[in-house]
Amino acid sequence: MHLEHINHVLAADLDWVVASDVFVKWHDEDGIPQCLGRLPPHAGNAGLSLMLGRSKHDADDQLLLFHLSIRLHASSKESPQDFFLPIPTDFLDTGGPLSLSDEHAENIIPTAWQVERSVSTELRRVMHVKTRLRYPGFVLMPAIKRSKQVLGTPRRLLLLLRSLSRATAFDAFLPDCERPRAALDALAIGVRQGLAKTSPLQFRLMFDGRSGKRDNWEAFGMAQDGLENGSGGNAAEDPPCYSEAGASAIGSEGDDKARADAEYVEVEPEPTQPFNSLEPTQADTPSDYIQFWRSACQSSRHQSSESTGSPDAVSDSVLRPSPPFEAAPGTELRDRKRPRSSGSDGATSRFPSDKRAAFTTPPYHPSSAAEPLSSRELSVPHSHATDADGAVSLSHDMTTWLYHAWDLDRNIHVAMQESLLALGYHAREGSVAEFDVVKGWCTSELVFRPEGVLGSVKPIGARRDVAEMVTWANSLLRGAEQVLFVELKTVADAARDGNVDEYKMRRSWWIARVFFSVGTEEHAVNFTRSHHRLSQGSLPPEHITNEL
Repeated sequence: MHLEHINHVLAADLDWVVASDVFVKWHDEDGIPQCLGRLPPHAGNAGLSLMLGRSKHDADDQLLLFHLSIRLHASSKESPQDFFLPIPTDFLDTGGPLSLSDEHAENIIPTAWQVERSVSTELRRVMHVKTRLRYPGFVLMPAIKRSKQVLGTPRRLLLLLRSLSRATAFDAFLPDCERPRAALDALAIGVRQGLAKTSPLQFRLMFDGRSGKRDNWEAFGMAQDGLENGSGGNAAEDPPCYSEAGASAIGSEGDDKARADAEYVEVEPEPTQPFNSLEPTQADTPSDYIQFWRSACQSSRHQSSESTGSPDAVSDSVLRPSPPFEAAPGTELRDRKRPRSSGSDGATSRFPSDKRAAFTTPPYHPSSAAEPLSSRELSVPHSHATDADGAVSLSHDMTTWLYHAWDLDRNIHVAMQESLLALGYHAREGSVAEFDVVKGWCTSELVFRPEGVLGSVKPIGARRDVAEMVTWANSLLRGAEQVLFVELKTVADAARDGNVDEYKMRRSWWIARVFFSVGTEEHAVNFTRSHHRLSQGSLPPEHITNEL
């Protein structure tokens, strides 16, 4: 699997932190167990893959998808077709999006399924990812002309992929590896806290300029089996629109109109009955909420058609309409060309070309998502944090604490590892009261340390400092430098610029992210037991002694 090829097909520029062969089990709409995919050493080039991509300039912007490459016709000399089953973060159930556990290979496949050579018994332990979705998904495929009917094994694989896209619960099994485990666990934490997000894809630029379409099964000789829409669910389970273009980016197949490009053959199904319009304040029940989204989507399409004067000028399919372009005075307009991967003038990119703009720290507040924390902002007091600020403000506060602790002990994160793990857990949970109590004990332990005096910070090279820091992080989280590579890159950028304050800030932020991701409830319980007087409140002055 070539990751650059995947980026080229998706017209994206992502860092794929997870790209592994996967074996998936689920139950179809009739309750019959189904499975798809293989695990090494039986996985081939046409196997099912689970991939997790992360934006290069925003660690919270992530894309989870399944990828299946199929050669549709045995006698065809063309390259295999790529099919994607994207799972936006909005589709994941916030109560339990991803549940990771270990499983023995021999317990994966029941004998009643009669699946041969899918999972090798040589894999004594695999990673079990139990996934729960709020809405059924969809399959993204090229918007090609009507093709001849697919038969044999390719048709069976496509039917299984379509059935998987309609399931809202499935079990995925991957080879056990620390890096995918840490990345998927971080995604689950981000979904539960509402920090994870998925940016819209450039549908019109996908598949080498042929565009991408949602559930285009008719092009491969596969009918929709009388479904109202391509998502595979009923009308009450339609997902909300998560594209920047609104409903026109991800519309239902029942509402599709004729495409502007005449070379594509479209099937005109019967129009669906519109729902009654609802105000946002009236969407109190789940069914009303879904109806509100559908009515809003239809209203967006109707307004777009009236503004252009012709329904043919607006694409109501899965393709994302191009934004209006106004050329600057004196600018020569060029013909619109298909994007190429050679880096020519016709190529486009999702992200800015400035290399420094591609490496910014994760946002501390939604109002300043694109601005990294500067050393000047660290002087602002953060003791007034409230529960409404959540985990983002507490991680900011923890970064400030580590920044000032540098002056007393450069390796404070190693000396106070257990206490800072408990602090990172309370920061992730967003509990301000427990966070302040633990931070108070950490501060007391810091200032009473015998070696915690000014001048103990010896000069050290940045390369050696980063090497020791990554070595320490791997003792807590194997592959931490890969999971937090974007943040680690900012540390190196600050060191190359010679800005000591910026280097200290970014280094403190990277260490805080490690504690923020690794800290668990067990660390908090152990900290409370070791400091048993936390629950006793303040002590009389005569009982205050230097116990450190």
